[in-house]
Amino acid sequence: MVETASMGVDGRGAPVTEKTPFAWGSVSKQFAAATAAGLERDGILDRSTPVVELVPAASAMLADPSVTVQDLILHTSGLPQTST
Repeated sequence: MVETASMGVDGRGAPVTEKTPFAWGSVSKQFAAATAAGLERDGILDRSTPVVELVPAASAMLADPSVTVQDLILHTSGLPQTST
């Protein structure tokens, strides 16, 4: 048995339905956090590790080099906001 449920409104104020498209970025955060949790559980990743130790190129985007993987998961990294 398959069931669907939806609620709320989209960015234009239209009711959300099972056919309402959402940008992948809006839903990828949960998958990224679950992946990080699984990697930590398996001893591959420590969420307290600074991002720049794992991805050195991130230093060009981070205002603070002490930002951790956990900060990214919790959306407290201080990354600059951009509008598109």
